[in-house]
Amino acid sequence: TTSVVNIAAALAIRKKKVLIIDNDPQSDSTKAVLPRDSRIGFNLYHLLDLEAPARPKASECVYSTIHDNLFIIPNITETSGLEIPLAKQHPESNFVLRDAVRDFAIKHFDYTLIDCPPTLSIFVSNAMFASDFVIIPMDAGSGNSMDGVSGVLKLIDSVNEDAEHKLRFLRILINKIDKRKSSHKGVITI
Repeated sequence: TTSVVNIAAALAIRKKKVLIIDNDPQSDSTKAVLPRDSRIGFNLYHLLDLEAPARPKASECVYSTIHDNLFIIPNITETSGLEIPLAKQHPESNFVLRDAVRDFAIKHFDYTLIDCPPTLSIFVSNAMFASDFVIIPMDAGSGNSMDGVSGVLKLIDSVNEDAEHKLRFLRILINKIDKRKSSHKGVITI
């Protein structure tokens, strides 16, 4: 979340029109960039809810943020309840986010960044099918982060077997670095 918000804000400062899709039900990106008094109507929940009688257009879910040129499709914690219904519709449900936002985002924004939960889930899979590139954030001192990177790389390969376009691994973004610790130094040199 911190990486997505900071990269998005940096691009917006450079006069790029940027969209954040808060794909994490914890909704931390939403909390970070929406003005405190914002009232959220349509949001990511409504775009992903396959059982809704009618889903809104992506444009109806976009909100201005505290930064010029930066917009967000916010999320709410109730979205976590969609994981099981989406999983039951697998593999067709892999394309729900892509079908809801990809064409709109390409047409109206210079960059779209999707904030994902820290675990591999149907939400991460949806983000990958909607994306062109993947940046994997990794904590420098965490062995679990190294295992997570391996899992994400395998998921990228799996997505590329089924996607219409090739998803490309862009970078590992190492964060929470303490150069005084040898374990952190080792990760930085990999």
